[in-house]
Amino acid sequence: MVILNLCYALFTTIFIVIEWFFFTPILAFVVLLLGVFLSAYALGDIYRSTIAHTIKGSDAYALHEESGKCCHPKCIGIQWFFVALFMQLFGIWLALVLVSDDCADLNWSECLISGEPFAFVGDLFDGDWGKNWDFDKW
Repeated sequence: MVILNLCYALFTTIFIVIEWFFFTPILAFVVLLLGVFLSAYALGDIYRSTIAHTIKGSDAYALHEESGKCCHPKCIGIQWFFVALFMQLFGIWLALVLVSDDCADLNWSECLISGEPFAFVGDLFDGDWGKNWDFDKW
């Protein structure tokens, strides 16, 4: 296990050095890759631990007991699975948007508020919302 951790630290250090001196967006892609792998592992773990098998000591079973036995542990596992799947897909989409050419010269908050993929967020805060709210036409 120590060798695995040292290899991970070396792997990360190598990509930080490459990012610093040679090629700029590589660290973002490495972080995206690691995030996708960890999220995929989490989805598999949720499926194995809560949907495929109901183990009496699992978190889903404890929540089943806590809620007064109104929701079966497999149903709780399915809910967790869909929440984790949504978060993974949203994270992948968000990472790809932030790495895109539209956000190259902006920091992440400027990209999210004023960028093209998130233009609706900027419209929410300017007060106009781009619509003519004329209710007197009848």
